[in-house]
Amino acid sequence: MAFPQEFIERLKQANPILNVIGRYAQLKRAGSNTVCRCPFHSEKTPSFTIFPDDHFYCFGCGAGGDVITFTMKIENVDYPSAVEILADRAGLALPDQDRTYQGPKVDTKRLFALNACAARFYYDKLVSPEGKYARDYLVSRGFDLKQISRFGLGFADSRKNWDELCSHLVREGYAAEEIKTMFLGGINKNGRLFDYFRNRIVFPVIDASGRVVAFSGRFIGTPGENDRKYFNTSDTPVYKKSRNLYGLNIAKNAKKNWLILCEGNMDAVALQAAGFDNSVAGLGTALTVEQVSLIKRYAETVYICYDSDEAGVKAADKAMRLLSSAGVSVKVLKLDGAKDPDEYIRKFGKNKFSQLIEGANGQMEYRFRNLVARFDLSNMDGRKALIDSVLPLLAENSSELEAEIYLQKLSNATQIPAETLRRSLALVRRREAAKAKKEISERAAQNAGGYILKAGPGLKFSTNGREENLIGILLLRKEYLLDEKLRARLSPSLFENDLNRRAVEKLLELTSDGAGFDWGKLGESFGADEIGVLSGYSAKRAALADNGTDVLFEILDSLEKKAADSGAKDEPLETWLSKLKKDKTKDKTKDK
Repeated sequence: MAFPQEFIERLKQANPILNVIGRYAQLKRAGSNTVCRCPFHSEKTPSFTIFPDDHFYCFGCGAGGDVITFTMKIENVDYPSAVEILADRAGLALPDQDRTYQGPKVDTKRLFALNACAARFYYDKLVSPEGKYARDYLVSRGFDLKQISRFGLGFADSRKNWDELCSHLVREGYAAEEIKTMFLGGINKNGRLFDYFRNRIVFPVIDASGRVVAFSGRFIGTPGENDRKYFNTSDTPVYKKSRNLYGLNIAKNAKKNWLILCEGNMDAVALQAAGFDNSVAGLGTALTVEQVSLIKRYAETVYICYDSDEAGVKAADKAMRLLSSAGVSVKVLKLDGAKDPDEYIRKFGKNKFSQLIEGANGQMEYRFRNLVARFDLSNMDGRKALIDSVLPLLAENSSELEAEIYLQKLSNATQIPAETLRRSLALVRRREAAKAKKEISERAAQNAGGYILKAGPGLKFSTNGREENLIGILLLRKEYLLDEKLRARLSPSLFENDLNRRAVEKLLELTSDGAGFDWGKLGESFGADEIGVLSGYSAKRAALADNGTDVLFEILDSLEKKAADSGAKDEPLETWLSKLKKDKTKDKTKDK
């Protein structure tokens, strides 16, 4: 769908990029730009930059574009859907649209409807007489029919055949490829569909907008059968497990500024059933930066309630780091006497769990106690190991007041004077600052790629470097595209890289009427990752001193020369034979 240029401009004016990105990250001014920690990857030092021309680029992971591209990536949707989201937020009516949109052709509404159809099938199976076997299992875990209905739980039965769901979806009008795309079924070598979810309690994954986006199935077969405990939907056109949280559709309505974060969806369901409506869970993956961004929309504080085994402790440690780096306050619930929240609720009840919440330790206290318990403090080696573990932790996460508190605790535990530890902490902080500075320099050098920081005659680039630099200047100085002299020479055939060639074609098309173009219009023809690459070209050129027409035409000269040289080398054999024949004829004429 092509949206009019005027509408895209109004849409972006109504959704200032700083306001939109500010929903997911803490912004900080840096000269004329704005920076923050990237919402798309984990980092300590901000490398995500928002420029005054209302586009962004991350020098760490390469994400880039405008407010529409950002929405595509953060919401995991295609271009038209991102436009619809922004229009809805701003209260703008969508214009009549034609069907010339050239981006990924994904009918998301149909795919969501397919998921909803599957969820209804699984639910009906669970509450039917055939589902008694699965219902009995849920009852043994403390669930009743009211809770089954509330969470939309279902049953994937496979005792009679392995294609019940697929056959149902085909009867409802869905194609085999759609079913496969949504990870609900596969196609065997004979071309027959079969269900992916078999003999499992099915948990529909519902996003914050109330749409069924995926499924998670818990195996309830005979103990010892060779089948994994949980089977989850892989990434699909409407779902990325790294960007969703199970139970958020209910938790977001709890009207609290804190969430309980669990590892498994059974834990989240058990806690919500016990009255802790603000419980959510990951989806078969360790906590991600995208999930942290999602959490920040609904909570200022997170209570981590992971399994009590070693794997759970390690996962909790990573989650604490990610949440803290994003500015989320963290507390940790220690489940003494139970392996997970589900078991804890069943053994001790919700009142005891409420007491856990009231007495929860902050992340620093939790980590400090774990470290003290790990080392043998009866000897100097153990004390030194504890100090070496705690000081980097204080340098990375603590405020000055918190650092003073834990320096004193560390002094008491190791019998080392607090002042000595204070000086050591200062050294660690300086070392970490130097390390971060070095990382930024190395990252900048790495991102420079084929770019030369020296401007003027004799610029030397690789072929890719020439193409990227030229496009980077055009994106940075959009008015150059209105120069007829340049347009006459700017042939897409000069570009070897497919993305670069398509980018030049689109830029020429968007400016063919003598008007400028908007970043937002590029999203109709390029994916979010491609926009990120193009944004990188512009961002890297912006760091250079000279982006004038002299540099532009010098690069264009070199591309034309390379194309001419390549054309001569690639001339067909017939052309060379013809030339040789003409040369011989000339020689004979001269001899006469």
